[in-house]
Amino acid sequence: MKIVFAAGMLAVSAWGGVLPVISGATTNRALEKTGFRLAGDAVYATTNCTPRFGREAAIDVAGHALEMVMREKSWDNTWLSGCRVDNTGTAPGRIDFHTTYGKLHVETKAWRGGPSNVLDVSRGRIYLRTFVDGPDCWTLRLGAGGDETVMGGGVTGADPAKYGWSGPVELAGRVLFADDTREPAGGWGCVLAGPVSGGADAVATLSRAFCLRLAGRADGFRGKWLLRGGGDGTYRCRLDAAAGSSIGGREVELHGSDLRLDGGTVFALPRLRCLSGDCRVEGGAADGTIGSIYKTGPGVLTLDTPMAVTGLVRVVEGTLAVAPGMRRPRIDRLVCLPGTTVDLGGADLEVGELTGAPEVRGGRLTARVRKGVGAAVNHGPSVLEELRAAARAKSFFWAWTEEWTTWGSVSEGEWPRFRTRIGALTGRLPRVMYYDLGTMTGSRMDRAAFADHARVMSEAIRTHWRACRGIPVFSWHMDHPCTTNGFPQAWYRYKCKEHPHVIRDILDGTKYPCGIYEQWTKAVHEPCPSPRDWYFRCLDDIAAFFNRLVDDDGNRIPVVLRYGHEMDGAWFWWGKGWCTPDEFVRFSRMTADYLRSKCGRDALLFAYTPDRTWKELGAEGDGGANFLSWYPGDAYVDVLGFDDYSIGKGAGETAEANFAETLRKLRLVSAFAREHGKIAAITETGCKDANDDFWTRLLRLGTADGVEVAFADTWGGPWTMPAEGADAQRADLLKFVADPAVLTEPAEKLARAASAE
Repeated sequence: MKIVFAAGMLAVSAWGGVLPVISGATTNRALEKTGFRLAGDAVYATTNCTPRFGREAAIDVAGHALEMVMREKSWDNTWLSGCRVDNTGTAPGRIDFHTTYGKLHVETKAWRGGPSNVLDVSRGRIYLRTFVDGPDCWTLRLGAGGDETVMGGGVTGADPAKYGWSGPVELAGRVLFADDTREPAGGWGCVLAGPVSGGADAVATLSRAFCLRLAGRADGFRGKWLLRGGGDGTYRCRLDAAAGSSIGGREVELHGSDLRLDGGTVFALPRLRCLSGDCRVEGGAADGTIGSIYKTGPGVLTLDTPMAVTGLVRVVEGTLAVAPGMRRPRIDRLVCLPGTTVDLGGADLEVGELTGAPEVRGGRLTARVRKGVGAAVNHGPSVLEELRAAARAKSFFWAWTEEWTTWGSVSEGEWPRFRTRIGALTGRLPRVMYYDLGTMTGSRMDRAAFADHARVMSEAIRTHWRACRGIPVFSWHMDHPCTTNGFPQAWYRYKCKEHPHVIRDILDGTKYPCGIYEQWTKAVHEPCPSPRDWYFRCLDDIAAFFNRLVDDDGNRIPVVLRYGHEMDGAWFWWGKGWCTPDEFVRFSRMTADYLRSKCGRDALLFAYTPDRTWKELGAEGDGGANFLSWYPGDAYVDVLGFDDYSIGKGAGETAEANFAETLRKLRLVSAFAREHGKIAAITETGCKDANDDFWTRLLRLGTADGVEVAFADTWGGPWTMPAEGADAQRADLLKFVADPAVLTEPAEKLARAASAE
């Protein structure tokens, strides 16, 4: 049974005597002024309303369900303010709140009937504006069905004791605890005083200065706690554990946030991961334990706890600090990669086994056993040889492109939704993955947002390398240094009328202010004095990012960087018509020389990747419309190929002609690569708008006589993922990945690597 309120105003006020019984379909507006009891199949529908259950009103679910469904994309509120919510029957009752954007405000404390009754908020936002407390409080269910629930407040307040839920809390899917005011100080707080449970796929995210206090047992929670404070120190989040409580789950992940434990309670914490910003872990009894600690990213992780780390403490980047005083952690195994720091705050610390030689500040670090970090391994040559061997064996790696343009996944802290979907469909994992530098440097976002993207990207790359020696390839959809948000198309397609030849300006050092990216007349950045200064600022960001890409042993992960791709087309501001082939060659060489000076030579490989517009190979620097017209020279290229989205397109003879032309060009490029010691590849293609046999054609191209390609990349989203209902194309894709010539890995390797140390 359900009662449906389809927007509008419903007021349930004071009532006397026996509650009216709702059954059948009704639009009786008198019911808006009274309490009611549910029975049978009852539906109450109104229009354009905000349901409000007022003070001194009563709702008796009587073993049935009250379902509140707001209009699609409605921001309307639903208020439970002072009314009494009961179940006088023996069968469990429930209230379901389902909306996309609306809010459920709970101000009433009176929830009677016990935990067998459920308040289910599957979508939308629930704001606890009181502490719902009682000896027989209902179960609060958030994120049921895998949808995101936002639990937050419309006001700031640092005292969580005023707001909370005393009954059981079940978390499923993605649940976001956030402060809607977005104030960096204060924040919203609430207490979960009852038992907390949730499956392994549950992610409880704290964001925007939210303070969540656990006052009950959370042993039944098997998911992940994600604390996403601001990397610049604002919006610090905090997860508190009170005396007598517990923290369950597979891991706690910190980003500029704090974990505080009651000092007198024994805790057995899951794994801790500190991935960015300054973070702090404090409290807990000396008999408590932490499974393991993984520290990476810039910033300081401060430990102010006497608890023992039963596993490994691994410091990949940044500083591990020990707070001064008597509360110091017990660490059996500490691994510090080169460039990391241990700050002891004036105290001495003894560990069981120390691997590495970190910089030690403010005290003495001693160890019963010391081990050195092995000599750095240069993976670059071995990666090149793997690619070359695949091409020679008439096989190739299938490369996927991460959905970098829609990285909303950054805000949830979870990556990658796309490769999870394609992995679930095919059961396979790539060895080669495309990323994009346009999300981590440039002008169109502020520095904190760029840093957030870089942090997520680096973690994805490390995990991919851990899983299967995954090889990252970087495109760079560069911001135009002069664009603003008034430009209606993609920022990398902007052509400035006042400054049409920016590549020439970068080379010559021509001066004019740029790089501010105005949003509604407000500059995001301080102006750079010239495009050259702007470009080298971007290169410094890229070099720092590449230098931080290390594996679990501190060895550099090799990367492939594409020069400005599809430069033979006129659609990018670095392409044909906006710079000459000679200018592009000089620009490419300048880029390579600068990055090599910052990053070294062996871990950084370069790719030359024009579009399919050319007809013949031509010669280097010939200035024509040939493959080699924009080629920067053998000393500056490791991988070469071209982008071609014509594969499998067209009807009948057109499709065959497109296939034959692509095959002819691949044979030319393969022959050039063999002669010059390079690696050839199909650097972009995709199934979008292609025929159902696209994947069969791609396999034929990659294994044809005279063709030696190391990998073939299908661009992200619909260019790789067949649309719903495209059953024939999906079947063709599964046949493609099953062919032994297409090199992939089992998809479960990624999940195992993500949960590994």
